[in-house]
Amino acid sequence: MPGVYYIRELANHFKNNVVWLNPEIIRLEWVPWTRKIISSIIPMFHLTVEGIEEAMDFLRKGGKDTFTTVQMLKGFKY
Repeated sequence: MPGVYYIRELANHFKNNVVWLNPEIIRLEWVPWTRKIISSIIPMFHLTVEGIEEAMDFLRKGGKDTFTTVQMLKGFKY
């Protein structure tokens, strides 16, 4: 099974209680295919102090009213 299958299983199991902390800085001008796929399934945040704070706010609110890379990358085709 490809890894994306397991990522989808995690997302389906945890619903709005899962985030992906990405160690690379997310730049819109250079978005690798893998990052697009993962962020379309699980909300992605930077692995920085600010990114972790944003991820925790997202989890505290149950995934509501928080802008994440999922919304940012929805228009991309892959």
